[in-house]
Amino acid sequence: MGVDLSAHMGLRAVAALWIMVFHSVYFSEAELDLQGSSLMPLFFLLSGFSLMVAYAPKLGVNDNVSIDLNLQQSNTFRTMKFHQNRFARVYPVYLICIFVALPYWFYGYGDTAGHNYDYIGLSLITSILPLCTLFIYLLGSPINGPGWTICSLAILWLMFPCFANDARKKNVNQLKMNLIVCYWVQLALVVLVFLALIIPLGFWPAFAAATMNPILRIPLFLMGVFAGELCVRYPSEDAPLPWNDGVLFLCPCCNGNNNISQTAVEDDQIKWSRTIIQQATFLLVITLAVFIIDTGVRMMGGGGVLGAVWLQAIVPYSQLEMIVALTRANKSNIVIKVLSNNLAKWFGKLSMCIYLIHYPVIIYVIWVVNNRSIVWPEVWDCKSEYEENTSSYDNCINKLHVFHEEKTLPLWGIPLVW
Repeated sequence: MGVDLSAHMGLRAVAALWIMVFHSVYFSEAELDLQGSSLMPLFFLLSGFSLMVAYAPKLGVNDNVSIDLNLQQSNTFRTMKFHQNRFARVYPVYLICIFVALPYWFYGYGDTAGHNYDYIGLSLITSILPLCTLFIYLLGSPINGPGWTICSLAILWLMFPCFANDARKKNVNQLKMNLIVCYWVQLALVVLVFLALIIPLGFWPAFAAATMNPILRIPLFLMGVFAGELCVRYPSEDAPLPWNDGVLFLCPCCNGNNNISQTAVEDDQIKWSRTIIQQATFLLVITLAVFIIDTGVRMMGGGGVLGAVWLQAIVPYSQLEMIVALTRANKSNIVIKVLSNNLAKWFGKLSMCIYLIHYPVIIYVIWVVNNRSIVWPEVWDCKSEYEENTSSYDNCINKLHVFHEEKTLPLWGIPLVW
């Protein structure tokens, strides 16, 4: 019996629906940041974990790790078949959503003015290929906003066979240590890359480089791959999983128990059930705290606390423990019951469609409300271009205000999107 991924379908549903709610509220008159960006690492972790669990049994291993429990020796993995399956599963829906979103770009509802055909053309090309995040939005942004995820994961999927073969050759201690290293590397990359690029390139290229670029997010993807390999080798019904203890439920340390025979399977299930509650509570509390602080700063005239950057740098290990715990805890756990019910599974099957299509729906509702093209301002920083208390300055501010209003979703439009 393999790793039980049934609760993961519900987890995908929750993530997709939360992102839909986040975007709806963020682009509405409320302008509240529900910190949906903190879920961005979850997509990389889930993808790496799920692919490793699915394909690990088809990969061969070296003799030096064959003593590990349940390490299967078959070698039926076919790289071309894997890529064909990924393409058929994801790309058609992704491509359809691109062309669904394309019309509103020509009316100014995209990431540039409707007459900026060069940028729209570049965005279309880099979205179709898909390479937007590889070039950190400098050669165009995704035609459909959430499509950045596919742009990043597509390149990581190309690398997956190499990552998976490497993971199968590692022993348990190597897998655990590599997972720890990857956590700290991804945290450092997010913070340092963003700080290095924010001034010369601006927010979005810096944000895309730090949190979306597939090359820089390799450590995050590998965390999922290594965790998946550990779970494949140690299914809960055979032996407890060797795992690193968390520090404040946040980040890994090196004092995990290496002796898998010390804990009974029943105790292991209780431990992972407790982990689900602890990590779910921690993630909810820290997200709520950042949301409250961010809202307070914005109300006082500030620009927020940049939780979209630093929060997603520190939560991946907690998210990964949730992913692992959902496959190993007792099935009577309330979270597993909720995520494994038929409704959650149904939404989980539709999660990619919900995730990709909700954004165009939001924009089209805004378009219908305005019923006209949007005129993009020629000047964005009025203070640097004009003297305050002049007619030119007031006119500039008014244009920015009108532009902002025209790209805002009315509050009554939020339930319409849902």
